[in-house]
Amino acid sequence: MSKPQLVVLSFLKRQPMYGYKIGQIVEEMKMPVWAGIKLPSIYKAMQSLEQGGMIAGKQQVEGNNPPRTVYHIKTKGQELLREMVLDYLKRQDLPPQDWWLVLSFSAQSVTRDELEQAVTERIELIKSRRDVHKEDICRKVMHTEKLPGIMKHIINLGERHSKVELDTLKELLDDIQNNRLEDLYVSKGD
Repeated sequence: MSKPQLVVLSFLKRQPMYGYKIGQIVEEMKMPVWAGIKLPSIYKAMQSLEQGGMIAGKQQVEGNNPPRTVYHIKTKGQELLREMVLDYLKRQDLPPQDWWLVLSFSAQSVTRDELEQAVTERIELIKSRRDVHKEDICRKVMHTEKLPGIMKHIINLGERHSKVELDTLKELLDDIQNNRLEDLYVSKGD
């Protein structure tokens, strides 16, 4: 399981596409920069997903253009996408940018309850990390005469990042609990 596979499956869940189009969207979204997903990895993911029976392609010709293969997600691919999303969202070692990347590509892959549980678990994880971090800093300050001047700013930056993510997660959880994001999740029977 890889981020490029997650991206490919998510795009194809929305609509059938050819590889070059997926590559264009990845480039337009600047994913090589902020998500570390580069075009060669997208094509490699498509190849492995097709070999694994997760996606299938069909040659199409438009006008005088050369034929291109348009891919669609198969049921087996939808199941893999669901498993990947749930696995990634539950991981405690996932950096914030990767967790939010997965969330952004999770649309119509998990149920409301599963999404609510994943967000709740992320909130608890961040709260516990903040508490441990504060205790750790207090211990270090007690055993050191003086922290380097820049450390105060780095600690404050970390606190701000945690607070913003926590506030955003709480807003997201409220939207989920009040059914304001129905397009984000699937019904239990789907």
